[in-house]
Amino acid sequence: MAWTQTVAPTTEPLTLEAAKDQCRCTTADEDGWFIAAIAAARHKTETETGLQLITATWEHTIDWGFPSKILLDRPPLISVSSVEYVDEDGVTQTLATSQYTVSKGRIKHRIVPAYDVTWPTTRRVVDAVTVTFTSGYGTELDVPQVVKQGMKLLIAHWFLMREDSSDVPISRIPHGWQDCVMSEGVLELA
Repeated sequence: MAWTQTVAPTTEPLTLEAAKDQCRCTTADEDGWFIAAIAAARHKTETETGLQLITATWEHTIDWGFPSKILLDRPPLISVSSVEYVDEDGVTQTLATSQYTVSKGRIKHRIVPAYDVTWPTTRRVVDAVTVTFTSGYGTELDVPQVVKQGMKLLIAHWFLMREDSSDVPISRIPHGWQDCVMSEGVLELA
């Protein structure tokens, strides 16, 4: 199994101004640092929560054939573009959308065969099934405020704790970030 982002987001969930305001930074001297910190905070938030904050397209490949259900990470799911498989003759086929059902869950979304349909037989090869899907909240304006607040807290923590020799370990993450991005409400919005 593999997950590959094929179309990356074109923006970040936070603006440069929002991150700088959180840190009370009024000069442009640190803009490069803030741009990198925003990307790092997004990456950490997406990695820890499994969410896709800004719209992106993904491919999920499955080895050896169809499982009973296909689980998709990176909520919130916008759409499934295609479900392709390598048939027994080695030819790539695309399932009709009438052949499967997409069930949106809180954390994981599922693709299952439609009523009275069974998955087709595939060739037993690596990457036998490929699901292409789009997920994310949309643009920066659509990302839940609580998630953006958590990212701002994380960026402010990094802004203040830049030295590796600090009394407080640099790897320590502020509880406010966890409270924001791991909250039940965020998962319900996905």
